[in-house]
Amino acid sequence: MSFFSKRDQIPQAFQDVWKDLDHIEPLLTQEIAEAQAFWETYTPRPQAGSLTSRWSLSAVLSLSALAAVMVMAFWWWWPGLTTSQYQTAKGEQRTITLDDGSIVMLNTDTTLSVRLSDQKRIVELEQGEARFTVVHDARPFEVIAGNGSIHDLGTEFIVKHLSRYVEVSVFEGVVEVGLTSQPLSVTSEARVLNKGQQVRYTRDGHMSSIASFNDLTSSAWTEGKLIFHAQPLKAVLAELARYAPGEIRLLDPTLADLPISGIFNLDDLASFPQVLQDAFPVKATQVNSGLVVLDRRSASP
Repeated sequence: MSFFSKRDQIPQAFQDVWKDLDHIEPLLTQEIAEAQAFWETYTPRPQAGSLTSRWSLSAVLSLSALAAVMVMAFWWWWPGLTTSQYQTAKGEQRTITLDDGSIVMLNTDTTLSVRLSDQKRIVELEQGEARFTVVHDARPFEVIAGNGSIHDLGTEFIVKHLSRYVEVSVFEGVVEVGLTSQPLSVTSEARVLNKGQQVRYTRDGHMSSIASFNDLTSSAWTEGKLIFHAQPLKAVLAELARYAPGEIRLLDPTLADLPISGIFNLDDLASFPQVLQDAFPVKATQVNSGLVVLDRRSASP
């Protein structure tokens, strides 16, 4: 059937269904022929121009049989399926408990969908950041983020999906991170991460080496804080932009690499420009309600 030919346009879960239906297809031929013979024997011929005459009877029966098989195959392949979608606004955080008891904490500006069935547990992190505390279950737990997937082999990890990269950090247990699609010129094996390890991968199919990370810094948002240790000011501003509705803009590009350290409360980010001005050689100017500009403070005479 040509209907089953365009697998590259169909989600992976349903591609497996199409593959199984390829084996079912030959079984339909005889049933369709018998149904057509029965129809022609007991049903009067339709008048010319009627709706039935404009359709091939074989096509109608084929589509009906196909629809029935598709419905049966769907429920056979994914019984007990439940789907849910969750989202947070900029600056908002939310904790949800899945039907299996696993806990997911969503960070600012995050969108994810959850599909639970009797065979699988799949979460698609479309954007943002989430911390997963996974309950042990015979069903595999998978997080899809960008062009990669994270298979839980343990209990607790954070996935950050930004426009430039996806970052996976493991706090407890073990996860396996692999790329679902990549350019032919790129070769990348799956990485198995243990507690305290982190990896990043990008849209172009490159995955970093496994590295250690600061768990207090990476998980500070779950405690309502942001922690920076000698981070360049440009990186700090990029992180703040994920939470605060306004914009903080650098006027002096030489300030971009100014190292910033500190602990900031997420519910009081409006005070950041003043804190920056008090502690560093920076002048902060409030242009309007949505814009603050930063310039280098001139030395006192």
